[in-house]
Amino acid sequence: EMLGIPYNGSSVLASALCMDKYMTGQFLATEGFDVPLQYLVDKEQFMNNKDAELARLQEFFGKTSLIVKPHDDGCSVMVAQADTKQELDQALSVIFADGKMHALVEERLKGMELTVGVMGNTTPQALPPSQTVSSKAILSMEEKFLPGAGENQTPAPVPTLSQAFIKNTLEAVYSALNCRGYVRIDCFYQTPSESPTGEERLVILEINTLPALTPATCIFHQAAEIGLKPTDFLDIIVQLGFEEHCRRGIVAATDTSTHSPVTSMTMNPPALENI
Repeated sequence: EMLGIPYNGSSVLASALCMDKYMTGQFLATEGFDVPLQYLVDKEQFMNNKDAELARLQEFFGKTSLIVKPHDDGCSVMVAQADTKQELDQALSVIFADGKMHALVEERLKGMELTVGVMGNTTPQALPPSQTVSSKAILSMEEKFLPGAGENQTPAPVPTLSQAFIKNTLEAVYSALNCRGYVRIDCFYQTPSESPTGEERLVILEINTLPALTPATCIFHQAAEIGLKPTDFLDIIVQLGFEEHCRRGIVAATDTSTHSPVTSMTMNPPALENI
């Protein structure tokens, strides 16, 4: 971005925010979206007095079944379910032993786990959701990326009206975070009977601002549901990147402040059929 080179996906700021699951959750909560109950554990406080910190966590959540993960990592790295005080201690210790200064603890959610691609710049379009099926409590990295190792059901088995609710919510999340190009959002869909509010909810877990594009990724399956081949989807991502690059160039060309570099971009994005 500093060199003025076109790139795909969201800006540095949006990607930095979304890489921090705790800060993303806190921001989305202020915007009125549903997120898991969260607690950020500080390594120094935890190591200095484990018993007090574990007691504080149990008091905060009011239950023992929790999810522990790094707040700034992905791909199921060091994600663990903790059903007892001992498991909670072990899960936090593993994260801190890896050099992390903080760990994120969240409530364990009920409902259907979904992963959903969203594409676009200022007008996002959510793709049909996929249900994530895991053989264990926590989805493994192998299930996410190795062909044949995991299962995603596309489209997810939810009613048509609920699919519209899911898509509308995720498009609003995308816009609130100022995402661009394409992302994949992980979330939980709760029916009225599963939701603590008695109404259907979509609880946002995390936003992947540069989701993996391996042959096994479900985002290609979701694109196929609306008639896009993998090459078509990639063409759109490239074109969206050029469009956003040109938009930033126009903004920069009109910036007369002494605090920002002024550049002039005259490049036009190529036609889709020429990419």
